[in-house]
Amino acid sequence: DREILFKLTCLYSKLSVLAEDKLKVSLFFSSLCPYCQSFILDRLYPNYNDFADYINLELVPDQLCNEDHGKWKCRCLGDLKCLGNKYSSCAIANSSTKVALEYITCVERAGVSNESFKQCASQARMSYDELKSCVETKGLELLWLYYLCVRQKIN
Repeated sequence: DREILFKLTCLYSKLSVLAEDKLKVSLFFSSLCPYCQSFILDRLYPNYNDFADYINLELVPDQLCNEDHGKWKCRCLGDLKCLGNKYSSCAIANSSTKVALEYITCVERAGVSNESFKQCASQARMSYDELKSCVETKGLELLWLYYLCVRQKIN
């Protein structure tokens, strides 16, 4: 019964919050969005370490995704935005939140380019080769599906 499943889900969510004792914060952002850049660079990154013990930060690169004849298709507004979001998705999937935030902040500050992807991976102590491999594989579609699910949870 859907009602029972819904109640169990709500109970589990409450128990998770009590067990974690952290506030869950989901940040939906898009690479190269001036408002997102401003928030990440001026507000989130400089203050994250002060609040890291109290929040469970979920970084979600925002995509426009839909299902078309059984296949999920995601698009973003502009090739550079798309590329930046792909690298952000892979950074999030393959590292801790703190490391991913450092990487994303660096890219947003430096701009989306192959050079900044390499430089920022090095600065965040990530493997650029692994990051690039993730971006180039089909596995990225699975990441987009995850973010789509996260987005639908709040709608």
